[in-house]
Amino acid sequence: MIFLLVRFLPYFIPLTFFGLAKATAYYPDYWLGFLVLGLALTVANFILLKLKNRQKPILGLMFFAVTYYLAGLAYFLVLENPQIINIFLVAWSLIFWLYLEAVFHEFYETNRTHIINLQNVSLYANILIIFFLTSSLISFYIFLNWSEVGILLMLGLSYLIIINFALTRQKINRDEAWIYSSILALILIEILTALMYLPTSFYVAAAVVSLIYYLLSAVTLAALKNQLTSRFLWRYIIWCTVVALAIFLTAAWT
Repeated sequence: MIFLLVRFLPYFIPLTFFGLAKATAYYPDYWLGFLVLGLALTVANFILLKLKNRQKPILGLMFFAVTYYLAGLAYFLVLENPQIINIFLVAWSLIFWLYLEAVFHEFYETNRTHIINLQNVSLYANILIIFFLTSSLISFYIFLNWSEVGILLMLGLSYLIIINFALTRQKINRDEAWIYSSILALILIEILTALMYLPTSFYVAAAVVSLIYYLLSAVTLAALKNQLTSRFLWRYIIWCTVVALAIFLTAAWT
């Protein structure tokens, strides 16, 4: 019975995310109930996996899924154009399905782990979460007058969870992962704080933070695995510098 549920939920949860997000737009008074229902289904999926095999760690995978869910919902609230909303929800739900499928296949060690690889899926999902969650919460700060300190605390905690998840997925020691993820999260928050005072779009701030995360996480992983070389470092620095310049040069400054 448990196996049937954990096989069914990776398909059902993304569909539920799409449906509950649309329902929130039509029935905003019930947003909290929709949110609790969606998160409860997501958490239930990981609890069932844990019941099936208590030896495998599941907490980090669950926190990542919850963060992904909340990031998608937050950005959905920022959008206005109905067509863009539908495209975003479909794309976000599809990636959510890929992640949940990857978790299932890795957890059960099936022969599809090389096709739907959890490390690859989570790597790109990390960048997407950081971009969309950052842009969403900064927009809440700008347009809804949310507390700046509260926004930075929420983002700092999210960065910490995301980076720690990325490091532990690469078989980094847990204590080292917490230390480095705390340092990197603090760096990202400091950079974001400075960017929030620049006269440009919140999308620019989110893009730059995501780019810096990409650079720092790649360099940190390479260093921890003793694979960091000057060629590797300069390749990433040059690439990220070019992208950052493109972002700033094409941004609308007000």
